[in-house]
Amino acid sequence: MLLIMGIFIRPFVYRKVTRYEIDEGRLVVKKGFFRIATKMVPIQRVQGAKLATGPISRRHDFAILEVSTASSNMVMPPLKLHEAREMKATIIQQVKEAHTDV
Repeated sequence: MLLIMGIFIRPFVYRKVTRYEIDEGRLVVKKGFFRIATKMVPIQRVQGAKLATGPISRRHDFAILEVSTASSNMVMPPLKLHEAREMKATIIQQVKEAHTDV
C-alpha cells in the first residue's frame, strides 16, 4: 500500500502543490499545501541543471529536474518530460546570457 502511494499518488499530489517560475533572472519554487515554502535562486548562481528519469517515471512521462548552485541543490517537482526539457533549456540559455561580475 505504501509502495503504491509512494510511486503513483505522491508524485501527482506533489506536482499539484508545487509551483515554479523563471522570471527576471531568478528561479522561484513554491511548495506546500498548509505551509508554503518559497525558495529563490538567482540564475547567475546556477552552475548546472540535471534531468533524471527512472523506469516508472519514464512509463508515466515524468522527469525530475535538479538545479545546482555552489551551495545547494534545488529539486523541482516531477514534471512532464517535455516540460522538464524545456525548463532545462531555458535555464541553461539564461545562465549563458547572464552577465556576472564574479
